[in-house]
Amino acid sequence: RKVLTRAGERLNETASTSSSTTTRATAAQQDDGAAQSHALMDLWWERHASGLVRYDSRLLVLHAVGDACGEYGWGTVFYSKAREDYKTRVGSLPENQAATFDLELMSRLQLARAGGLNVAANPNSIVPGHLVIWPEEKRAELTHADVLDLSRLARAHGAWTFIHNMEQAAASIVDWAHFQAYPWEFPMSHGAAGVAEMLYESGDFRVSRLAESYPAYVLAVESKRTENLAAWLFEMLSALARGSAASGERRVPCNVVWRGASAWLIPRSLAQSALAARYVGAREMGGRVCLPHADSLRRYLPDALAAEVRGASVAGDAEVRAWCEQAARETANRLCAGGAVETA
Repeated sequence: RKVLTRAGERLNETASTSSSTTTRATAAQQDDGAAQSHALMDLWWERHASGLVRYDSRLLVLHAVGDACGEYGWGTVFYSKAREDYKTRVGSLPENQAATFDLELMSRLQLARAGGLNVAANPNSIVPGHLVIWPEEKRAELTHADVLDLSRLARAHGAWTFIHNMEQAAASIVDWAHFQAYPWEFPMSHGAAGVAEMLYESGDFRVSRLAESYPAYVLAVESKRTENLAAWLFEMLSALARGSAASGERRVPCNVVWRGASAWLIPRSLAQSALAARYVGAREMGGRVCLPHADSLRRYLPDALAAEVRGASVAGDAEVRAWCEQAARETANRLCAGGAVETA
């Protein structure tokens, strides 16, 4: 327990430290990041042992026969009874009553602090190491500080993939903006998705669009400067929230995925299905799918799954795509030219 306590203290120190002064390119720093990630998993297991984490050890995993055992490619399907029970409970809440955090429970599951964010074991974990991260102050929208803190946390813990779901993009809790994390690398970030077009490149800052072969429409950003990556993401989130003529001046929901020094922004279709709006989140967009219900497998066979993911994104909406790419270029150019960054 003393070892785990010290690991938790190191985790807090690492997560709260800015990565703006130097890159984490040396072998010693990489080793330290691996040690911190290992400590994070140890702390998750400690919370699990308390009996407060619902984790389905009988998790059903289906993946292509060509995949090596334990290697999950795009379209791998998971089924968790614990998750189904949670989603059913949330879906049965009275109208106008949103699910929110049980703060007493979350305080007992907390592992660390990362700037202004709390990091805890997810009480409805799909897999060991499933985390939930939320700001201390309750708010429905992410702030620039939230995005910056999460971007720093992702860089410090490269073995984890962090995600953000929002309303109409599979979030169960919509009154308190938050993140989740998994100790996986999503297929979307493997490189197999490919880069269709480099939208902007200046020094170490790059914005690109994934290849058309990938089911979802995805914008990718990478930078050695955490502040630039976070600023680009926040300005894009703000632009999507404002909407444009291309979206009929309506808010465009989205998902965000972080891993290391990279992030992926996934605008959502305003014509997506109700199923997609409720169940197809950043994890699914990234290539890992968890069945909504035990009887829904047929709806998630490979071709149907790809169609559901594609329909949930703006892959088929040329006008919205063009607007997103214009905003992506303009935002990147302004940041790299030293322009002011909105931080509200």
